[in-house]
Amino acid sequence: MTTCIDNIAKSCCSTTGDSIYQVKCLPELEGRRLFIERTFGLEKWQFPSWLKEVSSEISRTCGGWPIVILTVASLLATKSSSEDHWKMIQGSIGLALVRPHRREGLALEQSQVHSYDSLLGVKNILYICYNDLPQHLKTCLLYLSIYPEGYVIGRDHLIRRWIAEGFISVRSEHDNLEEVGQCYFNEL
Repeated sequence: MTTCIDNIAKSCCSTTGDSIYQVKCLPELEGRRLFIERTFGLEKWQFPSWLKEVSSEISRTCGGWPIVILTVASLLATKSSSEDHWKMIQGSIGLALVRPHRREGLALEQSQVHSYDSLLGVKNILYICYNDLPQHLKTCLLYLSIYPEGYVIGRDHLIRRWIAEGFISVRSEHDNLEEVGQCYFNEL
């Protein structure tokens, strides 16, 4: 069970001795390392020098949340290395994480604020990344919603389903539907 709400986590425990694992934010250096490794695919910090500052700022903006860091890094890994584009993404992330409960005019108890803001902030980041996908990948990603949560989906089976649904289209007569489907899968 994954939840930000303590009462739900406690109600899922079968005994009073059960423990609840609290996911913590990563320290800044670890968050930056995770971001750089995912974005550039490198263990050493070898990347264009002009990206050093902007990648540090983006990593810091992610607030140490592993899911946010990985999602944003995955988004940027597939994009051009344009400083303007990266700064635009950073601005979007910052807006998505700004005190959502205040933006929405909600009156919450202090104990609920952090959980609500964290959850909604992550949701907003995922929404930004989803909206940045090309339409053909959005369709394929949404198709996953027909499967129950936790269901193990085989890659080849999924690609054949995408083909059968007409989600995969060839760009030239030399393209193979399954190869294009594998490219879609890898992009997601």
